[in-house]
Amino acid sequence: MRILAIETSCDETAAAVVEDDCRVLSNVIVSQMRVHSVYSGVVPELASRCHIEYMLPVVREALEVAFGGEVRSAGFSLSSHEKVRSAGLSPSPGGEIRSAGLSLSSHEKVRSAGLSPSPGGEIRSAGLSLSSPGENRAKASTRIENRYGIEAIAVTRGPGLIGSLLVGVETAKTLAWTWNLPLIPVHHTMGHLLSVFCELPEGQSRILEIPPEGQPASAQWETIPAASPIRPIGPICPIGLTSPTAPTRPTAAFDYPYLGLVISGGHSSLVRVDSPLRMRLLGSTLDDAPGEAYDKVAKCLGLGYPGGPVVDRLAAEGDSEAFALPRPLLHTREYDFSFSGLKTAVVRAIQDFGGLARLRESETALKDLCASFQAAVIDVLLKKTERALKRERLRRLVVAGGVACNRGLRAKAARRLQSVHLVFPPPVLCTDNAAMIGAAAQYLPPLPRSEALALDARAGWELP
Repeated sequence: MRILAIETSCDETAAAVVEDDCRVLSNVIVSQMRVHSVYSGVVPELASRCHIEYMLPVVREALEVAFGGEVRSAGFSLSSHEKVRSAGLSPSPGGEIRSAGLSLSSHEKVRSAGLSPSPGGEIRSAGLSLSSPGENRAKASTRIENRYGIEAIAVTRGPGLIGSLLVGVETAKTLAWTWNLPLIPVHHTMGHLLSVFCELPEGQSRILEIPPEGQPASAQWETIPAASPIRPIGPICPIGLTSPTAPTRPTAAFDYPYLGLVISGGHSSLVRVDSPLRMRLLGSTLDDAPGEAYDKVAKCLGLGYPGGPVVDRLAAEGDSEAFALPRPLLHTREYDFSFSGLKTAVVRAIQDFGGLARLRESETALKDLCASFQAAVIDVLLKKTERALKRERLRRLVVAGGVACNRGLRAKAARRLQSVHLVFPPPVLCTDNAAMIGAAAQYLPPLPRSEALALDARAGWELP
């Protein structure tokens, strides 16, 4: 089934087209990292506003990458005078906003990430009037054409930031309704767990970075390599390209059941995966996720945002035993995680050293503290994982999510888990993306049409 997938759970606006066998035709992402770097963390309100601004241009780009040529988005042609600025948005002189060729006039402005129910019960979404079933059927047949053989729309329903989720959910509902297609809600963690099966051809991923306010925007999409540039030496399942044009996917021997470790800025979960529709949560974070801990520690050290890559880089040059830091919950609560206390321990280590200024004067001390912090995080993650592998009698492991890009984690996992079939997806599929949502949707039943328009976002959705 050919699926158009949408992902907006946090601060990436993403769309992808995925076919049978999880073959990815396009994987397009707008990153808000530079926007939030000013605040040293994700600001939910800003994230929602950026999603509203870039959602339709991202869908347009995903269709264009997948099928080429001029793309008609929701039945509207993107003609030359409607070319977008700042990756897809151009305010016209009359105050009207044109987003991916759709006209949002003043009385049609959207509320709650793109949907505004009017007093008469009419819903105006992205400039499309969804008033009555008969009228909508007429519009679907005359104005709105699905020219690309899309058979279903998939969207991340949760968990995540509620404002961000709403933008993706309402966009997906509108496209499904107007194109008369089934709608498939997907759990974000399920997407990460199944991302390992995505077949990602080279050259099909695009990214655009939104600059901070006041800086000039670029409308130039950049191609993301499908192959992983992060590959430690060790008994790790091959990841990347076998030839310059070969698609990225794990070896054919990888199969169910397996253990999934999903770790990012908002998640840390251990999940037993017996099939795409049979997953059991073993443990999760009780407070800060590991990615959040990295960002907070980096902020305490004055290293900027996002903190993960810079802490990882400095840790590689430091002594991981220089600072004695705790391993929270290492021997308790079985598979649950906690990293807030570790962050506090780093703050105290800075104070005991004589303050941040003195610590930063010593290049060695800064690197040593980063190395000690990273070693503590990795020890906890791998110890819990080893325990789960043993007790669940599993020999396969997938490590996914943004923190799975960490070089130190990849290298240490390869050394410690030599008897395990270990797979890390390529970085473009570790961070939030819509390709994984489309892959997961291949296994899920669509909602009945009567339920699709009533679909809501769920910030705290439990793994089914």
